[in-house]
Amino acid sequence: MPLGAADRSIGILHTLLGNFDEAELSFRTGLAVEHGMRSRPFVARSELALARMYSARSGPGDHAKALAVAQAVAREADNLGMAGVRREAGALIAQAD
Repeated sequence: MPLGAADRSIGILHTLLGNFDEAELSFRTGLAVEHGMRSRPFVARSELALARMYSARSGPGDHAKALAVAQAVAREADNLGMAGVRREAGALIAQAD
């Protein structure tokens, strides 16, 4: 089963290690690949991971970025019927409120 760009997994690892700048770069690289593949489900999963990273980093503007990305992911997950991703995005949105 395809998992999307490996960069998403690398970004998640960097997030867990607190290497937030490297995480953001990995997510952005992975998103570019997934957009190129025209894989909306992979993009939604990577954007959800990016929103989580913003939430964990908690730098200036990160709260707003996490909320905006999570809201976009929730809409896309609804469109794609991705209930699990929708639930996780909803939890991030609730946490941000």
